[in-house]
Amino acid sequence: NILEMDEAVGRVLNAIRETGMDERTLVIFTTDHGCPFPRAKSTFYDPGIRIPFAAHWKGKVEGGLTHDAMLSNLDFTPTILGYLGADPPDPSHGRDLTPLILGEKAKHGDRFLSCETVEPTGLQCAPLFGILHAEHKEGREWKFIETLKPELYDLIADPDETTNLVDVEPSRVARLREELADRTEAMSRDQAGANELAMDAETIARLQSLGYMGGGGLSDDGVATRYRHDAKDL
Repeated sequence: NILEMDEAVGRVLNAIRETGMDERTLVIFTTDHGCPFPRAKSTFYDPGIRIPFAAHWKGKVEGGLTHDAMLSNLDFTPTILGYLGADPPDPSHGRDLTPLILGEKAKHGDRFLSCETVEPTGLQCAPLFGILHAEHKEGREWKFIETLKPELYDLIADPDETTNLVDVEPSRVARLREELADRTEAMSRDQAGANELAMDAETIARLQSLGYMGGGGLSDDGVATRYRHDAKDL
């Protein structure tokens, strides 16, 4: 519960202070996505993919700042390595957030973030593939969810994701679908290379069964594979 979490975070911060490491320790707090309630974890609506991110660094990051940039937990690795003065791995799909954390004026720029989960296949439903697009210049954010019944949402005008614009914005759907397919293919290539180096077939199969790794990708027409049911219909 929240009380236990608060006490645990306090013990960590106290230990850092007591050992005299607080002025050279960047503390990052984040969580998992919580319980799989409707429109929450295991879906690509915002309650299912949004997580907290907070940082503290004595003398440099004291709190009180908030940012509206689109971030990802993929950013954690290059951020921590950047703090240590090390180069991120190649390929790296995240960004170094150190300037943002330090309160420097950030150049957000446009950004795409993609996600996928095979968890619905355990219910004989199609897997989910999603992509978010932050258009910094226009001040717009879009989300496209690729499944048997695709969805498109304008996250600025419709933050609760109640109005599906997939039939209203066909050109935007086509662009995001193409971007999603390209990114899914690239991630699959990177993942395949990592698998060959680090994991045996049994480990890969176990991770896929838990929904932590994809394996199927998108079919030729962009609609997710061989399943006949959409998780929204359950």
